[in-house]
Amino acid sequence: AKTPNEKYIEIDKVNGDIETIRAAKIEQLKQLCTETIYEGFLSTSIPGKFFGFNDKDQANFGQVYLLVISGDNNGAPIKWKSKQGIVTMTEAQFKALVIESKNHKIAMQTRYWQKEAQVLAATTNAQIDEINW
Repeated sequence: AKTPNEKYIEIDKVNGDIETIRAAKIEQLKQLCTETIYEGFLSTSIPGKFFGFNDKDQANFGQVYLLVISGDNNGAPIKWKSKQGIVTMTEAQFKALVIESKNHKIAMQTRYWQKEAQVLAATTNAQIDEINW
């Protein structure tokens, strides 16, 4: 099965129906947005560490954050895997990391919404094709 990105690349963007191209471009942008979110983010609160953010990572962030804010972590250090290896952090550092992860996701979603609006406003195939992630 082809990905939305592969499908968009193969579409005849010169002679194709504008609504077909528009729909394919939106699906391509959704895929690229999701991939960018999943790639993760470079932390500013824990300098030099890059954290993944796929579905499993997001669930883990939420689970541990709930333990921290409920007090059930009892102030214990939190060990978390970054792309550079295991990081040990305080609850305050972890909370900052969770905020960074949220900001990363919101920034990518906002970028997607802007691109989607551009695609919807485009009036020619060429205009749609010029919109890139």
